[in-house]
Amino acid sequence: MDKRLKNWVINVLRRASFKWKARGEAEKKFRVPNGKFKTGRIKYGYKCNKCKQIFKKKDTVTDHTDPVIPMEGFSSFDDYIPRLFCEEYNFQVLCGPCHDVKTTKEKEFRARYRKIEEEDEGVLREEWKNFLDSFE
Repeated sequence: MDKRLKNWVINVLRRASFKWKARGEAEKKFRVPNGKFKTGRIKYGYKCNKCKQIFKKKDTVTDHTDPVIPMEGFSSFDDYIPRLFCEEYNFQVLCGPCHDVKTTKEKEFRARYRKIEEEDEGVLREEWKNFLDSFE
């Protein structure tokens, strides 16, 4: 498939995933009371699954606990679409800084995987698993 077309399709699917019901349901689970307005109405925030601090919605990212693109990289849309449109248990809310750390690490793992020798693959897979578990 042409790279431009592939990137366009991925972009369209990602935008559509923001309306995925399971994603919204998962976000609700991370919503917590965070004070009151002057009127007495309760304020809500979202608790980061990693650092456990409370943030405004605009300062959070709803992230997949199992990355949409695995360590091995993109394989096909048959794998990509079910990973993107997953069940609510595979989503978490992270603050911007925690999400940036996770995303950077995932990219580093993918780059290492591309350069790895077969005998070292098991070690890298174990590191990948431990890293992802640290965000649950």
